[in-house]
Amino acid sequence: MNVYLCSHLAMALQAFSAPPPFADLLRDESGQDMIEYALIACFIGFSTVTGINGLASQIAGYFNIVDNSFTNSLSTQ
Repeated sequence: MNVYLCSHLAMALQAFSAPPPFADLLRDESGQDMIEYALIACFIGFSTVTGINGLASQIAGYFNIVDNSFTNSLSTQ
């Protein structure tokens, strides 16, 4: 019985000293470049959409100015 208890105790201690299942993923750097490229692409896409929205409102403002100018010139004739 003593040998049986020691073997189970040894297996339990060995289980606690084993690395966690995701420890290899934390040390693995093989996909790091792809993740960085994906983050850069997301940042470029987000900034492009934000910039285009700002630019679209400015262009719409210019078209409104031109439209008002035509409307005023036609109404004065």
